[in-house]
Amino acid sequence: LGDVYKRQVKRYLAKTKPFCLIHAAGLSRPMKIHEKEISKSILLNIIGTSNIVKICSKYNVKLIYFSTNFVYPGKKGNYKESDLANPILLYGAQKLEVEQHLEAITDDYAILRLAKIYDLQPRDGTLFSSMLDIVEQGGTARCACDQRFSPIFVNDVVNAVIAAISLRLRGMYHVA
Repeated sequence: LGDVYKRQVKRYLAKTKPFCLIHAAGLSRPMKIHEKEISKSILLNIIGTSNIVKICSKYNVKLIYFSTNFVYPGKKGNYKESDLANPILLYGAQKLEVEQHLEAITDDYAILRLAKIYDLQPRDGTLFSSMLDIVEQGGTARCACDQRFSPIFVNDVVNAVIAAISLRLRGMYHVA
């Protein structure tokens, strides 16, 4: 989030005075991009988001931040919010760093940790449609056999955000 965008966000928040800001942006896929383009990954996922955190805090705007289940190694599954995060991927480490930054700056936030989001629309770019594309092209869909996660339907994510806003939730929540 460069200086131009920071100014735009500040102007927007000053003008509209929202109760909250939903931050769902970030560089997530493909996972290899975090290793290949580390500077871009850090700029978007850590620096840009940290700037959003600071701006929201300055304007007393609650931040609803989408994080990930990749803050855990994925070995046991059914992680609780109180479980120690131990990311094995750079993406998970970046999300965890922002979570910690957010918690250090303000107490008016909701972190929603999400796993794989899916929809029922063909070619929606989510987990199952990506697998379908591979199989339809004659390929083999590769799946991890050493990880556990809880996919979540996109409408359930929307309902979780609505609940976080209407109930004025604070803290971290696993949404699955």
